[in-house]
Order: sequence, then structure tokens, then C-alpha cells
Amino acid sequence: MSPGENKETAGCQVPPLVIDLDGTLSPADSLWEGLLLLLRERPACLFLLPVWLWRGRLPLKYKSLPYSLEQADFMPVRPEILALIGNARGSGRRVYLATAAPAPLAEKISSRYAFDGFFASTAELNLKGEAKAAALRRAFGEKGFDYIGDSKADLPAWLIARKALSVSPSLMASIRRVNPDCSLLPVRKTSPRDYLGCLRPHQWIKNLLIVIPLLAAHLFSWEAMLSVLAAIAGFNCCASAGYMVNDLLDLRADRSHPVKKRRPFASGAVSIFAAPWIMLALLAGVLLVCLVLPPGFAVWLVLYVCLSFAYSLYLKGLLMLDVCGLTCLYLLRVAAGGAVLDLRLSNWLLAFCLFVFLSLALLKRVGEIKVRSYVTGGGSLPNRAYVRMDKRILEMMSVGAYFSAAVVLMFYIDSMAATALYSRPDLLYVLLMIYLFWNGRMLLLASRKEWGDDPVRFVIQDKSFWVSGLLGLVVFLGAIRL
Repeated sequence: MSPGENKETAGCQVPPLVIDLDGTLSPADSLWEGLLLLLRERPACLFLLPVWLWRGRLPLKYKSLPYSLEQADFMPVRPEILALIGNARGSGRRVYLATAAPAPLAEKISSRYAFDGFFASTAELNLKGEAKAAALRRAFGEKGFDYIGDSKADLPAWLIARKALSVSPSLMASIRRVNPDCSLLPVRKTSPRDYLGCLRPHQWIKNLLIVIPLLAAHLFSWEAMLSVLAAIAGFNCCASAGYMVNDLLDLRADRSHPVKKRRPFASGAVSIFAAPWIMLALLAGVLLVCLVLPPGFAVWLVLYVCLSFAYSLYLKGLLMLDVCGLTCLYLLRVAAGGAVLDLRLSNWLLAFCLFVFLSLALLKRVGEIKVRSYVTGGGSLPNRAYVRMDKRILEMMSVGAYFSAAVVLMFYIDSMAATALYSRPDLLYVLLMIYLFWNGRMLLLASRKEWGDDPVRFVIQDKSFWVSGLLGLVVFLGAIRL
């Protein structure tokens, strides 16, 4: 018998309820999520993964077990199954956990949700399929229990169960062939909106930075604008793939976050097994865009991808290098916009963008520190190199970068470069005032904790941003030499 396995008494009239873990009690998969955390902590293990897979799933489960145990602390569970468990206990039934996960993980989950016992894999036996059915037959006898599962591996258990219950609609035909007394449990299904949420479409507004070189050079031909739109589409696909990788590697941190725990992968609304297929579709979109744009754009896109992955895997946890990485990710978008139009970006534009992006990156870290709650005043952020006391210096650096960008713009307005491009360069002082107003307002709202750690979402919902942007565009067009 597996550790934690309890023999059901023969005199019990109400058959026990047995519930699978991965995909049933929880929409998550403890094995693969543990492996993701292992790869995040030890990226070099990626090269050992094929060898571990060749040896079989059981050794792989124990390789990732320490990391699966960490993930278990915040593993999402289906509220519908928890309600079913509560109803079963209310009617006097015993409730058991039966999983192919290792016994230490099953014991942790069983203890947390007060199961009456558990069945789990050991170092010698992978409790899956026929092995699980045999263990349940020994404990409860044929037709002596009801079983809830989610995959084809559960068919042997459904075959010997009194009632077969499933959370997977696609399996109902197969279940009926082995056990006519079956039913589908009404659990939340993945919706198109969940899949769209994986792409983080609200973050696509960042890719409008690609338009900056077009505006700065006053290139308003249809050909130029269509090329820029294609570049934005390519970056949208590329950025979404990067966000998905980031979300998969950040599952543990996201699930401990008051807002990010609702993200599709963190909440379990979308299975992590869907991620490779979505990313393949995004990759196809990126390749299509690269085929129709100049080769220089592809170079900047590749640099963006490399830096994005480096940020997700490594830079995000390094003091200040994470801020520099975020700043460079913004700058690469501007550089890609220049490559699409075959433009050399001016030092004025690069300097201004550098300070603006640095200010926003620092402000993002300030927001993260404010939104987190700590056990102690010096507690650190998960997967970050900052502590609560860093908030003040980060705010100071953000303010410094904010005013540095304003100084660059002020000197540019009186430069020969501005005189050559604009018929009314003095109107650009209005742009300077709009910038000072909007960014200064952002700093103050961040200091008052009136926004979270996602400045992009806040900006989208901020009416003053859209009003300021529209007014700035009108002023910019009025200053152009026609």
C-alpha cells in the first residue's frame, strides 16, 4: 500500500469519494510546473531534460520533487471540486486523494485540504493507470468507491468505480464504454478570452514606440506607415511569446501576488501544455512579418528576443540590471522602427527616450515594492533583488531620469536640428509642458499607491494620458515644417 493509504471499513455504507490531483482537484500539473521552476533556478538542466525523460517519468518526478513541493504552496484548485468535497463530508463520506504525483507532494496536498487519506507514487511505483486502479481495488474493492478524474490514464480507475465522474467533456464517450454510471462535473472551461489573456494584449501599446522614428523624421507616406504597422504586428507576436515564457517561469511568484495570480497560467485557466502551440502560431506570424520587411528589422527583433529571454531567465533577479534590461527593451523597439524606415536615429532622440524609459522602468519597480506585503519590513520581492527600504532611492532615481529627459528636450528645441525640421520649434515647449505634467502626475500617483505594479494597464485606463497624447499630437503637427 502507498504511504498514507487507508483501508476503508467494510461496514461503511456510503462509498468513499476518490479524487485525482493534477487536472482534477487542481487545473495545474505539478510535475511540469516543478520542472519549469527547476529550469528557472538551474537553466543548465535544460540539456539534461532529454536524458531524464528517456529514463522515465518516475525518476523525473523525483528530480523535480523539491520544486513541485514549492509550487504546491500556491497550487490553484477548482472551487467546484472543493464544494463537492464539502458536500461529501457533509453527507458522512470519506474523501481520498489518488495521484501519480510523489508521496511527499500528495501528503502535503492531503494535509492542506484535510483528505482522509491518499494514494501516491513511490520511488519504486508510478501510481498511474492500472497501478492506481489496482491500489484502489485493494483498498475499497470493485465498485466500492466513486472516482473523479480528467485523463485517459484514469479509465482503469473509472472501470472499477461505482460512479465515474470527469471534468473533461472530451472523454465522456470513452468513459461510458467502461462505466455507464458516469457524469460530467460542471467546472469552469477555458474560454477564448483566457487564451487572449495569455498574450497580454494590453501590453501591445508599448510597441507603438516603433512609430517614434516615423514621427521624428516626419515620414507620412502610405508605404512608410504600412511598414511600421507590419513591424508593430511582428513585435506584438514576439512580445506575447516572451510574456508567455515569463509567465511560465514566474508561476510561483505570480500565484503569491494579489493581482498576477489571476493571470491565465497562474490561475490554471489555461493549461501550460497549450503554451507551445500558441507560441508556434506567434512564431509563424513573426516569420511572415520578417519576410516582408527589411533585413535590418529582423536583426533588431532577434536582439529583442534574446534580451527578453535573458530578462525572464536571469536579469529580472539582478539588482539594477533588471531596470537596465527593461530600458533596453523599450529602446530596441525604437531602434527597430528606425530600421524599418532605413533611418539613422539622432542622438537627441536616443537620449530623450533613454531617460524616459529609465524613469518608467524604475517606477515599475517602485510599484512592485508598494503592492507587495512582507512578513518583515526588510522583506524581499520574489524573483527580485529589491527590498522595501529601496523604494525611496528608486523613486529618487526615477525623478532624476524624468527631469533629465525634460532637459534633453529643452536643449533640443533650441538646437539647429529642431530649426531644420520644424517651422515653429517654439511650439515644442508646449510638448515639454505636457510631458512634465503627465510624467510628474505618474510619479505622484505611484507615491500615493494609487496604481499597482503594472504601469501599462494603469496608463491605458488613465484618461489624462489619452487627452495629453491627443493634445501633444496636435501641437506636434502644428510645429512641423510643411
